[in-house]
Amino acid sequence: MRDYLMLFLIRFVLLVGVVAVVWWVSGGPGLINTILAIVISSLLSFVLLGTMRERIAASTADYLAQRREKKQAARKAAGRSTEEELEDRDVERGA
Repeated sequence: MRDYLMLFLIRFVLLVGVVAVVWWVSGGPGLINTILAIVISSLLSFVLLGTMRERIAASTADYLAQRREKKQAARKAAGRSTEEELEDRDVERGA
């Protein structure tokens, strides 16, 4: 969760900074200037924050895998069949 918050804050600060620079260079706020600043900020975020995004994606995948394993272990402990076991039974029955 902390990584998500850090990514959000960094992207927000990057957006505000780019908007301020574009407005300062162009002489003031305007619709086209603001859209240009958003596009520039998005491209910079994509290039500069790629490793942070990858780290967040990996941690999310790990979390989901652990959650899935816990759920399957709880089902086995409760005597319920897992989804894979149910699919195997259907294949064996010819359904």
